[in-house]
Amino acid sequence: MKVLRIVFLFTLGLMLCAAGAAAQTAGYVAGLHPDRRPDAAPRLEETARTPDQLERALHGIEKPAPGNVTSIAATGNWWVPLRQPGMAGPYDLRGWHVAPPVSTPPAAKPSAM
Repeated sequence: MKVLRIVFLFTLGLMLCAAGAAAQTAGYVAGLHPDRRPDAAPRLEETARTPDQLERALHGIEKPAPGNVTSIAATGNWWVPLRQPGMAGPYDLRGWHVAPPVSTPPAAKPSAM
């Protein structure tokens, strides 16, 4: 009797798993032409970085920038870790997290009374 109950529960669990798998719809994988973008996919547009954006992306890198660092910073709308500040503290090699020096106003001279 106990074995029959275990077999029944096991079978019921398998049937529930199979029902869940059958209910899932297959998403778009690649179609007949996996080397081409789908017709309904959004079109990518070429974007150019302004000189201010490039200067910000190359913050903390000595001029001239080595290798292809400038071309990586100038890429389009891709996420590039070169453009964002990284970790703070001793790992901040490019000085992203260094606060600019605060200028103090000159001290007022005491007036003679």
